[in-house]
Amino acid sequence: MEAEEKKDRYIDSLSAARAALEEGLLPGGGVALLRAAQALERKLAEGKVTDPVDIAAYKALIATLHEPARLIAETAGASGPVVAETIKRSPDNFYGFDALNGKFVNTERAGILDATKVVTTALESALGVSSVFLNTDAVVQTIPADSDTSNK
Repeated sequence: MEAEEKKDRYIDSLSAARAALEEGLLPGGGVALLRAAQALERKLAEGKVTDPVDIAAYKALIATLHEPARLIAETAGASGPVVAETIKRSPDNFYGFDALNGKFVNTERAGILDATKVVTTALESALGVSSVFLNTDAVVQTIPADSDTSNK
């Protein structure tokens, strides 16, 4: 491994440790985001959200919150939707998928954890960008000249 890459990994590890000390840890592997999705699903099911625009926003956010766990599972060769639903059905808040070993585990005992600060910062940033897009009349995207645009 190149010295610069080692240095970057060291700095990343140090930053993650500091973030964990500041705000604590959450179950990793997308589990915390799936639990957040469940809380939003309960609000919808209980009829606590009635405005059609808010309902659409909740549904979009719920779908987005499923993505990290789904993608992690699929990268490991498992079915993303099946893994996400299996995790959501468990009463254990730390029940998750160990992508390295391809099995379900208690993420706390397995050491699969995320710093709360990192998860909340990423979610807040994503919500901020989404809000800008939702409140914008048009978005212009530059497509690289070498990309295949025949199916877009």
